[in-house]
Amino acid sequence: MAGLIKGQDIEISSVDFTDEFAKLLFTEQMDLFTRIIRKDYWNKDALLVGRSFGAWILINALMKIDDTYPGTVILIASVLGQGGQGNLQFIAPRGWKFWEEAEARKDSPASRLVLIHAVDDDQCPYKHAERLSKLWDIELVSFQSGGHGLGARTRRMQVTEAVERLWRLAED
Repeated sequence: MAGLIKGQDIEISSVDFTDEFAKLLFTEQMDLFTRIIRKDYWNKDALLVGRSFGAWILINALMKIDDTYPGTVILIASVLGQGGQGNLQFIAPRGWKFWEEAEARKDSPASRLVLIHAVDDDQCPYKHAERLSKLWDIELVSFQSGGHGLGARTRRMQVTEAVERLWRLAED
C-alpha cells in the first residue's frame, strides 16, 4: 500500500512491487521514489502512505532530499532498519545507516510524519517505531493488536479509519 491522496480531489497512485520495480536495487528504488515525489507530489496538500517495505523505501527516499517534504507522510507497519520473526531475522538495506542519519538530523524529513504500528508486530518491532517517534518528536498511532498484517486486507478497516481521522485533523 504505497500511494497518495492529495487535495480535496482525491488522486490515488501506487507502485507495483511485483514487476520491474522489484528487480531494481534498493538505491534505484529510492532514487525512483525521490524523482516521483519531487516531480508529482511535492505540495503541502499531499498525503503519502507506505506500508511495510514500501514505507521503508519511502522514508529513505525522503531522507535523501535536502528539503523537508511539505505534505503529510504516514508509515504503516514500517520496516525500520531491522526485524524478523523467531530465528529468521533481517537487516534492511541501509538499516544501520538509516539510524545514524536519523540521529544526526534529529527531525523528520516531512512536515508531518505519522507512524501507525501494532505493538504485537512480530516482524518489524514496535520498539523501533517508538524510538523514531521520540527521536523526531512525531506522532505514533499504536494498536495493541494487528501484528505485521496491520494495513493488510484483514486489518484494512482499522487502518483506513486511522488514516481518515488523521486526514481530517490535518485539514482543521
